[in-house]
Amino acid sequence: MVLNQLVEKVRLKTASMKPRGVAFAIESIANLDYKSEETFKKLEKVVISKFDDFIPHYMVKVLASYYKMGYGSGELYDKLINGVIKAMSEGDHGEGLKYSDMLRFFEIFPEVSYIFDSTMNEELYKVFVAKISQVMKDKKFPTEDVARVFSILVRISPYQPQFTNPKDAEPF
Repeated sequence: MVLNQLVEKVRLKTASMKPRGVAFAIESIANLDYKSEETFKKLEKVVISKFDDFIPHYMVKVLASYYKMGYGSGELYDKLINGVIKAMSEGDHGEGLKYSDMLRFFEIFPEVSYIFDSTMNEELYKVFVAKISQVMKDKKFPTEDVARVFSILVRISPYQPQFTNPKDAEPF
């Protein structure tokens, strides 16, 4: 009862919140495992209306929350995934997206197969590998991320560039 009232109050306030607040509200509601498709549909409308103001970090938060709960329209997933891909494409090595957000994104992205199949490509593969290489070179690669990275690499490996010279295959 109290949780329902709290979530409803937060949901009503999201229309006047900045994107950061909206993203954190959605993530919090998902973390509470609050199963209400109606609530998430209403929050989705807010996300879509404010989408142009969302930074990639907030897009990944919202994407992960909707995926976790099993809610969200094709339009929402399309906007979020394409927004994150656009951010990854900025700069040479995916500077538009934080390392932790990139991992979260690539754990979900292949699961949304109707978008993954048409948007995943060799360039995104290279951006992912470049980001991982950068973290490893800086000696900031967390041990707990090894399994996550291997799992992602296995799922995106069909998009790995084919090199005739092994030296060309080395990360940037």
